[in-house]
Amino acid sequence: MIVKGYIESTLQELEMLYLQHQSVKKDIYYSKLALLELCGWIEESFDAIVKTSIIDKLKSEAYKNILKATIKKNYGFQYSNNFRPMLTKAIGLYKSEKIERKIDSSGKVQVLSTTLGNLKQVRDDNAHTFIRGTTTTVQSPSITISQFQRIYPIIKEFEREVK
Repeated sequence: MIVKGYIESTLQELEMLYLQHQSVKKDIYYSKLALLELCGWIEESFDAIVKTSIIDKLKSEAYKNILKATIKKNYGFQYSNNFRPMLTKAIGLYKSEKIERKIDSSGKVQVLSTTLGNLKQVRDDNAHTFIRGTTTTVQSPSITISQFQRIYPIIKEFEREVK
């Protein structure tokens, strides 16, 4: 089950620390940490959705191992490149398409995909740099929180539909 309490409280705590403006470096640390925490939570949530959707339905250890290997090989949180391929391998193309079409009837898949794309770009920019005085630009934890709030209901809807 995808739970938002822990990640939400972590992001809010990082936002409070950020708002204390102890130093520019600490502001950057808190901003980067909020971003990394959210991205890690998304990746783990997608893994959990895929695993819990089918693991109890598989009877043989061999097929359970295939599912576990599929999840283990996934290193990312992009919708089209990471989540969709895992989902289709676990539950099949037909069921995946059916779920996606239902959720996307109101444009939610595009919102999820776009938000994840934006998060990945910011994460990549920040993950491959180090703090050099005040020249590093990062998004504040409040922006990361708003991205989380935008995608959480969509991820939760995927979880409901997959189960």
